[in-house]
Amino acid sequence: MEVFNFAFGPYPQRVNIYLAEKQSVDVALTLYPAPDNVADLPPSNIKALTPMGSLPILRDADGTVIGQSLAILEYIEDKVPEPNMRGRTPAVRALVRQLVHMLDEALTFFGLWARHGSELGHGVARSSSRPDISISCCSSKR
Repeated sequence: MEVFNFAFGPYPQRVNIYLAEKQSVDVALTLYPAPDNVADLPPSNIKALTPMGSLPILRDADGTVIGQSLAILEYIEDKVPEPNMRGRTPAVRALVRQLVHMLDEALTFFGLWARHGSELGHGVARSSSRPDISISCCSSKR
């Protein structure tokens, strides 16, 4: 198996940490620095492996190509079962999935806030906050 990934970012890091914990010699990891279209990083032939054209990407010897971090983790867990990182019982596996989904939701909402509702996204994206409009929520005159 080969994994092509970035050295940074929450979803690439999920895969990088998982592979480090697995300590499997059956997985070759290629890490790329920050994406750079001018320098063709990651290379176009790697980006072309999945419809999204993004990393992480797993390519197995049988031709299987997976381009989504959670699907990659599940595939690796099925192919390299030890050490077990998913849980041995249905209850533990459900708790692991629940935790992962909660973290994904929190990351999504933080990303939306950072891009559209904070100074972090100023000049990058349309902001949902407008300093020229004030909204008063509990003051009504009868």
